[in-house]
Amino acid sequence: ETFPDLEAMNDYAHEKGLRSGFYENNCICEEKGQFFGEAIDAHYRGDAWDVYQYGFDSVKLDGCGQFMNLTQFQEEFNATGKYYLIENCHWGRTVPTHDWCPWSYFRTSVDIKPIWTSMLYNLQTMRRFLTLERPLSRPGCWAYGDMLEVGNLASFVEDRSHFGAWCVTSNPLILGHNITDDSTNDRLWEIVANEEAIAVNQAWHGHPGTLGVQWRRQGAGLWTEASVPREEEAQRFPPEGEAIPSFELAQLWAKPLGDGAVAVFVVNAAGGAASNLTVALEDIPFIENPDATFALRDIWAHANGGSVQGSLLLPKLDAHDSVFYTLTPLE
Repeated sequence: ETFPDLEAMNDYAHEKGLRSGFYENNCICEEKGQFFGEAIDAHYRGDAWDVYQYGFDSVKLDGCGQFMNLTQFQEEFNATGKYYLIENCHWGRTVPTHDWCPWSYFRTSVDIKPIWTSMLYNLQTMRRFLTLERPLSRPGCWAYGDMLEVGNLASFVEDRSHFGAWCVTSNPLILGHNITDDSTNDRLWEIVANEEAIAVNQAWHGHPGTLGVQWRRQGAGLWTEASVPREEEAQRFPPEGEAIPSFELAQLWAKPLGDGAVAVFVVNAAGGAASNLTVALEDIPFIENPDATFALRDIWAHANGGSVQGSLLLPKLDAHDSVFYTLTPLE
């Protein structure tokens, strides 16, 4: 009754310049029972052709039920003759290799929730796919920390930091708030329509972005020096409940933008303010010549911030706040 004509619904979306997606293997309404033999192949084939005949353009494949073979799904979708954007939503359990990725983007984590620690945890699960050398996240096979909870978090500051974190890590940007709520849209517009932040997200110059350095909070107003996290830590990242107590830190993430320019995102994940955090340019990933002078551009403020040489001194960051810069070498 809600969707009496799926083909007409998709035609309407296409008339509006939109693409539409279908959600399969949902854990609430998954197939019951067990299929065998030819019935298994028929199921994969039937799903693909139904999605094609109804006019959908993408598909999300959740992690429930019997039909978990993503290679077979891709083969059946390819057989329709139409390109499909495929989300692997197996919660980080089915991940790519450097030569195998039968989907367009893949979940790295459990489902995100509209709370700060959930967002931050999902960001940490991205790390093992964003290693400095040979990252697994790449064009056509993007690591994805789940949909944006921008608009659903506790404050504007948290919403903005969440968006910046997803931009600098090349996450697919999929809105998760009620887009029919005009008051929410108005409140979020300067975040989700920030063209400079989106440009960082869309840029590709050989790397999707990575965690560079972090500072740990030792008490009120006391922080460690910047340290480079070990990549081995990302490979053994603990379950969410165990990880949350370790989030009294600030992190610097970076992404190359080409011609020596680098996007730098710093978020204070801790529950208290951070002052006088400093990082040497040589410790920021993708800085090719740390002895050079760089022009600083503030993405949140849409303003130039002078020049930087040798090290970057960060402004005071209140709890859960962030800065988002580009550093461009000056001739």
